[in-house]
Amino acid sequence: MKIHSKSRRISAHFVSTLLVATLTSACEKEVVEPPERIRAVKTIVVAERASGQLRKFPGTVQPVDTSSISF
Repeated sequence: MKIHSKSRRISAHFVSTLLVATLTSACEKEVVEPPERIRAVKTIVVAERASGQLRKFPGTVQPVDTSSISF
């Protein structure tokens, strides 16, 4: 008879622990995530000017370093 009462105590302890764990996890509040915030974006259109203004500077352009490459 002692074997049965010990196993009943262990199973009762296990069931009560499982019941307490289930009930406490059910008490948590649901976390509501706020909706993702839409951020404004500044856009710029890059295009050629219609004014046709052309700048000319006198002089020549020469490279600082040169290398001879053959293919």
